[in-house]
Amino acid sequence: MGRILGLIVFSATLLQAQDQIFFHAKIFTADPQHPYAEAIAIRGDKILAVGNLPEVITAAPSAIRTDVDGKSLFPGFIDSHSHTIDGGLNLINADATEKVDTFAELQAFVAEAKKAGRGMHGDILEILGMPLKFWSHT
Repeated sequence: MGRILGLIVFSATLLQAQDQIFFHAKIFTADPQHPYAEAIAIRGDKILAVGNLPEVITAAPSAIRTDVDGKSLFPGFIDSHSHTIDGGLNLINADATEKVDTFAELQAFVAEAKKAGRGMHGDILEILGMPLKFWSHT
C-alpha cells in the first residue's frame, strides 16, 4: 500500500512539473510592439515562451497542448472575485460621469434620467459621478 501511495504522489508531482502549451488563443503580452500572441508555453509558474505555435513548440516540444478555441489569456492576471451586483446596479443608475460639463447639460441629463426611470428611488433621483465643480455652486 505504501508503494502505491508513493507512486501516486510521485506521478502527481511529475504531472505538476509537466510543461503546458496553450494555443489558438489571444494572449495579452503587454508589449506595445506585439500586444498579442497566439501561443504560450508554461512550466509550473514560469512562462517559457510566447509567440506563434511553431516558436512555442520549439521551447517546449514535449508539453501538453491545449487548444483554447480563440479565447483570451492574460498571464499573471488573477481575479478571484467579481462585482456583479455593483455592475448590475450601475446599468440602471443615473451615472453622469463624463456626460455633463455644464449646468445646462446637467438639467438635460436629469430630465432624461427621470423620463427613463434610471436612478429613481421613489420620488428621489440619485445621480452618480457628479463632477466636483458642481459642488462648489450648490
